Amino acid sequence: MLCETIASIKSMEQPPDEILLVDDGSSDGSVSKVQQRHQDVRIVLMPEHTGRPAAVRNAALRAARHRYVLLCDNDIQLAPDAVDQLMRAMRSQPDVAVCSAVVVFDDKPGRIEVRAHPLHFLCWSTALRVRDLAEAKARGPCPGIGCGIQLVDREAAAQGGLFDENLALGWMDDGDLHLRLTLFGYRCLSVPGAVTVHRRARKVSRIYGQVHNRWYLLLSHYQLRTLIVIAPALVVFELLLIGYLIRSGEGGSYMRALRDVWAKRPQIRAQRRKVQVQRRLPDKHVLSVLDLDLPRHLRDRKSLVSVFHRLSASFRCYWFIGLLFL
Repeated sequence: MLCETIASIKSMEQPPDEILLVDDGSSDGSVSKVQQRHQDVRIVLMPEHTGRPAAVRNAALRAARHRYVLLCDNDIQLAPDAVDQLMRAMRSQPDVAVCSAVVVFDDKPGRIEVRAHPLHFLCWSTALRVRDLAEAKARGPCPGIGCGIQLVDREAAAQGGLFDENLALGWMDDGDLHLRLTLFGYRCLSVPGAVTVHRRARKVSRIYGQVHNRWYLLLSHYQLRTLIVIAPALVVFELLLIGYLIRSGEGGSYMRALRDVWAKRPQIRAQRRKVQVQRRLPDKHVLSVLDLDLPRHLRDRKSLVSVFHRLSASFRCYWFIGLLFL
């Protein structure tokens, strides 16, 4: 879908001044195909295959010549007014640093599948309260963290330290910068008027990436007092998660992720020092107590949805008590 994605960018109501293609060592001939069909696209070659979206996004931000850069994947199509909607939200307030689009699947264009979300205090995605696209558009932009289709203010991103290249593919590799910028006093908005269509893909396990990135962010971004207060709830949630993953045959992914996080202690300490020095907001003003999100492939199992809802309610009560100590 790469050439289709580029074509959708060029058909914008306000086409961009330049289009960059960052190639992460692909071997499928995609770069030559783009060079043949879209000769105006500037190619940025990574020195070697990284497999890390954060490294690719940073390469794009460093190579771009303009202040505002839309980062997007190679398998989506953007609505003609998507960038216009993002730019309008970006300029709505002086402290906005990132505006992200919403993602719908091609077989359900009226239902939001992915959008930036508040981050639960257990460092987990929160469930979307509104999935109907028309209703979300009526409500307008709202604060949110995460979503790879995003308009970034390069100046703010540079102050935030760009994307952390120590994170793995899987979860929050696109949102760690949003979390950092929010802690530093910037606004990161989810803009439902900016619609991108994603072709429904086969399910790919991202357990390793979610566990790895979640623990990395907990240890590098959370205040010590927050970690102490949430520790009992974190232990309960983690035991339930480990039990489920072992039952699902993913226990090995969990252990490998923890092993690799442990090996990155120096990087975590360095990132932690930067975050704590630059932060302007405490965790309690950023983290959420909305319902925990259930993975997409489990949302049709009513029994699990009910369990997650009750679990979220219990953690919500716990957080409100914990706020007395934060």
